[in-house]
Amino acid sequence: MSELCIRLEKKPGYDEVLAEGNGLVENIVFALLRLEPGQCYTDCVSEFETLLVLLEGSWSLKDQGNDYGRATRMDIYTEKPTGLFMTPGSQWTVTAEGEGSCTVAVLMTPSDFVGDASYISADDVQVSDAGPGRVMREIVGKSIQAEIMLAGESILQPGGAAEKGSAECERVYYVRTQAANGIEVELTCAEDPEKNQTCPVADESLLIVPKGYSLSVKEIPSESYFLWALAGDSRDLHPGV
Repeated sequence: MSELCIRLEKKPGYDEVLAEGNGLVENIVFALLRLEPGQCYTDCVSEFETLLVLLEGSWSLKDQGNDYGRATRMDIYTEKPTGLFMTPGSQWTVTAEGEGSCTVAVLMTPSDFVGDASYISADDVQVSDAGPGRVMREIVGKSIQAEIMLAGESILQPGGAAEKGSAECERVYYVRTQAANGIEVELTCAEDPEKNQTCPVADESLLIVPKGYSLSVKEIPSESYFLWALAGDSRDLHPGV
């Protein structure tokens, strides 16, 4: 498997899948947080703007000045996300509520930006028809004051179209798919065609797209989910899915 596609293991606790200084992308850190009922996790990141996204289960969520209460999400394909965007220096605590486990995505990009946290309820998430067989959910868009991060989710149906996206930025995709054999994507390097890659992407994978690469999905055999984060010099970018 390509180093640009990481098959994820279901590890308990905080699992930093793509760490700072990973050598693939300079400006995106990705982690998964898995908690059993009643467990909590607290962190404070001093140099990053941070987005928490509820993937599955029920959480209660706090930062240093606010208690955002409880939210539940059981199906990433049909239910919109809940999230919290924070600027550097923010402390946050997630507690798994209810009877089941809780899974949270943690997305981080370096920043000097100072501002208030933005709680994003499911009702706040803007949903758009992004093309044949493709729905996009905007989590961190231009309306949220961030330095470089853009983030959202895309759902692709069988036969859905996928664009190449913005090659001038770095991109990371957390991928879930109902296809038994996964999906296949093509990564095209603008500067060196010899670096072009075709990557099989299984369910529960992290796809990494460095700056200078464009992405295309060859075929969507079954419904597939992409949680994406973009980081570039501009916030006028397109995720490509």
